[in-house]
Amino acid sequence: KLEFLENYSYAVYVLQFLCYAVWPKTGLVSLPLFLIFLYASAVLIVRCIQQPSQKWWANHTTARLFVPFILAASFVGLSFLPDPVGTSTSMPDIPAQRWIDNRSKDMRLELLDPEGQRLGARIINPSLAIADGQLVVVARRHRREVTKSSGRFRSPEGEVDAVFINQIWHSDLVVGSHLDLDLWPSGPGAQISMQSWTGLRTSTGGNWEDLCVAETWIAKNNTVIRHIVTGPQDPKVVSAGAGGLAIAFDSNPPKSDDGILCQRNAQGFADAATQMWPGQACGNASIWICLDE
Repeated sequence: KLEFLENYSYAVYVLQFLCYAVWPKTGLVSLPLFLIFLYASAVLIVRCIQQPSQKWWANHTTARLFVPFILAASFVGLSFLPDPVGTSTSMPDIPAQRWIDNRSKDMRLELLDPEGQRLGARIINPSLAIADGQLVVVARRHRREVTKSSGRFRSPEGEVDAVFINQIWHSDLVVGSHLDLDLWPSGPGAQISMQSWTGLRTSTGGNWEDLCVAETWIAKNNTVIRHIVTGPQDPKVVSAGAGGLAIAFDSNPPKSDDGILCQRNAQGFADAATQMWPGQACGNASIWICLDE
């Protein structure tokens, strides 16, 4: 008795996601009401669009040859229409600041990073501390890049031709400060300019770069996926007394730090693990951060 529904089954299959997208309630839906709405929409589409189109298609054997070209031109034209979702960078629904209690405020930091914007990077995971009456901000500048190459690789099955996919996380420390803590964050010039910090050193005095990587070998298609991080990540800064600062950050270990070899798994692949590294403010005013041995 329900065999008549098979005429609308394909329309139900196509329309189910569209009907869910326009359903007025998000999350869990009432299944009986949704099915009534779905099948009613399918019947309407089939009766008003599908069946008349099938009759026209059967009666116009020559004209239907132009339909694919008309549809292709229509889709190309529609692709130039502006996207109403995702093009705006404003966040009207999120307040710039909100008091949680009489001592705590949740607020949006105005961190400026012209160099990072030029590179297409974002500032993430900022950390704040107060030293000598100044607000000090340390954060991570992050951007992603994927490169692909081919070459020889020593796999468990022997040396083979392989495809290398490098998933690169470009990570740097950026620092900034606000000179007048009394005026921040509501006063003039509340924006904080962030600059790259390249003075981070290992315990042997070398640059904090050329870090250990993590490899994943996919034997089915001879592919090596390498996760590469170029620098320190996610710094945390705290006041250390007497106007000093202490910092800790996450990072893969440098490859040549004190002769430490990069970690490898049981199969012999590079398997670097992110670790937390302690640091401290150095006595030299021109050097903010050094590795604490």
